[in-house]
This record gives sequence, C-alpha cells and structure tokens, in this order.
Amino acid sequence: MSVGKRSKSQVDKVRQRVYDRDGGCVVAGSAWALLWPCGGAWTIQHRVSRGMGGSAQFDTPEHLVTMCAVHNQMDAGSMEFRAACIRQGWSIPRWVMRNYAPGSVPVWYEDGWHWLEGDERRPCLQRDAEKRMGEIYRGMESTHEVR
Repeated sequence: MSVGKRSKSQVDKVRQRVYDRDGGCVVAGSAWALLWPCGGAWTIQHRVSRGMGGSAQFDTPEHLVTMCAVHNQMDAGSMEFRAACIRQGWSIPRWVMRNYAPGSVPVWYEDGWHWLEGDERRPCLQRDAEKRMGEIYRGMESTHEVR
C-alpha cells in the first residue's frame, strides 16, 4: 500500500473520534470566524502539513483537528489565515516538531485553550498556553510563519 493510501486509511480510522472530540470546526466561536465564517462540510485538518504525499505519522488524533471545508482551504491558501491558525494552535509549522510533540502545542477552542491527548482535550490555563506559545514562537513574529 502506498504512503498516500496508508495515510488516508489511518485518517479514516480516527476521523469520527476527532469530530467527536472537537464538536465542529475549531475556528467556530473564535474572532476569526467573524472575519471568515464557517462553511461546507467538516473536514480533517492536519495540524502539521503533510506536504507532497506527506507522512502517515501525522495521522494521529493529536495531529488532527476538525475544520469546515472553507477554513481548511483557507489554511492552505491565505497567509493571513495560516498565521492565525498557527497562533491558535490549529496548525503547527513542521520545524516545531523537532522540539515539541503536537500534544504539547495548545489549541484554542471556543471554550478556551486545551492540550490534546489522543481523543481527549484537556483544559489549559491561558497563561500556560501563552507561555508555551511564547517558548515556541519567540522571535518568529517577523517571519511569514506567524505574522
């Protein structure tokens, strides 16, 4: 089986668990949803881009969040929205994975920050989320990755 087919098969196995964990598009309820409203069916968003063909290692629940089709497409097509996704933990630049596991990068949901632990999300204090995001992205504000 090719990597692409293996990856799709793995995502299919965890898709419903991620949908259940997230309860809908992670962007919904955020200030970003006011600028870019949700639309279309729910999709699986890889927090760490798989790139061309990607890697099946990124198909675990900690690497995935639920986004509507509109926001999933915008993450790939709009630098401004991509930067918002990174700031909210919905997307993680690949270089971050050298030092941080995906579950240690907090994710913003409508009810606040959370750590992802498999099929579960565990609430995270805002100060802890801000501290972690600061550790990861300190000095990167001027780059295209987190503008």
